[in-house]
Amino acid sequence: MTNEEVKKDPWILLRHCSDKLSAEQFDYCVRECPGIALAFCADKLSEEQLDYCVREWPSIALQYCVDKLTEEQKKYCKEKTK
Repeated sequence: MTNEEVKKDPWILLRHCSDKLSAEQFDYCVRECPGIALAFCADKLSEEQLDYCVREWPSIALQYCVDKLTEEQKKYCKEKTK
């Protein structure tokens, strides 16, 4: 995957071929599209990436990956989605 492709369509790459991205490319896509990352790549996220995505999209975190969240993250999400 070229960096140009990554910058053009990060959400498509996260959704359909995240396993073909380098660690740097994957991190870029996660930062650009945190909601998509939560919905389609939660198992692949580092703790730092997961925390970033949770803070950006708490409602998506509760919907798609509540089982991956810490108690603190769950509390944050619930407070932000009231």
